[in-house]
Amino acid sequence: MSGPGNVTVQRMVSQPFKVNTYVITKAGAANCVVIDPGGSDAALPAMLENQGLRLDLVLLTHEHFDHVTGLKSLLGWQKCEVICARDCARALADPRRNLSQYSMQRESFVSAGRSCEDLGWKLDWREAQFQFHPSPGHSAGGICIGIDNLLFTGDTLLPGLKRVAHLPGGDRRVLDESLRMIFQRFPAQTLVYPGHGEPFRLQEVMPAFFPGRKHAAV
Repeated sequence: MSGPGNVTVQRMVSQPFKVNTYVITKAGAANCVVIDPGGSDAALPAMLENQGLRLDLVLLTHEHFDHVTGLKSLLGWQKCEVICARDCARALADPRRNLSQYSMQRESFVSAGRSCEDLGWKLDWREAQFQFHPSPGHSAGGICIGIDNLLFTGDTLLPGLKRVAHLPGGDRRVLDESLRMIFQRFPAQTLVYPGHGEPFRLQEVMPAFFPGRKHAAV
């Protein structure tokens, strides 16, 4: 799956929660960035190794365990910096806030890296730039990650009419403000890669979330 420009995106769906993990590469480079390493087995490291890729960074859209269970196996294969929002980093270590206490096993995850706040909400990577946008509401530490004309929204913006704000740390009003930010800040043709489900153009879901409203961005 390729995005606009020189950025290529591969999507890997991990079970049982059908979490999307994304591997981002640049044309002509053997380096990659992983967003939301779900799945606790060695499938992702094996895929990267089979493709001859070197891991530069891991980026997290939020702290929920189903999106980060692959951290341990991934970092055990190749060490790199993990970047997320401060609230996300704090919550990773707390089984209540990372929601693993509701799963088969309580887990604590460690984020060993700089926060989005430390970086001024942006990060240069191989002649491209990641832009981090705070988007709380689904969880306290939620962010959206932009690069070129691509936007990785985690569970902030999902396909259809899903607004998931009932989990610990969630807030429906705050989530709606984050959604308004997305639709006002990003062009209608922005290609969205959500935490669950298929990629879509931003214009395809605007009417479902805010009927009668038009994009502020052009």
